[in-house]
Amino acid sequence: MSRDNLKYEPPILCISCGKPLSEIPDSENFEMVDSAVVGTLEAGYGSIHDGSTLQIGICDDCLGRHLTARRVKVVKSVFGN
Repeated sequence: MSRDNLKYEPPILCISCGKPLSEIPDSENFEMVDSAVVGTLEAGYGSIHDGSTLQIGICDDCLGRHLTARRVKVVKSVFGN
């Protein structure tokens, strides 16, 4: 397939600092993004965004600061730490 036929998706920005993150493939597999965490959130009942699935990204630098400040919590790690 030629590059002209690919759907262009602009890079998502870090929700904390606004830095452009790696371009996100047009799929729901966000596990492999260079120096960032990108994933989806599902808004539940009570939110004005109830029923929406949202894409969100944060760069590793900002995530590290938010973890240290305890604004973000690790709930599971495959490495056990």
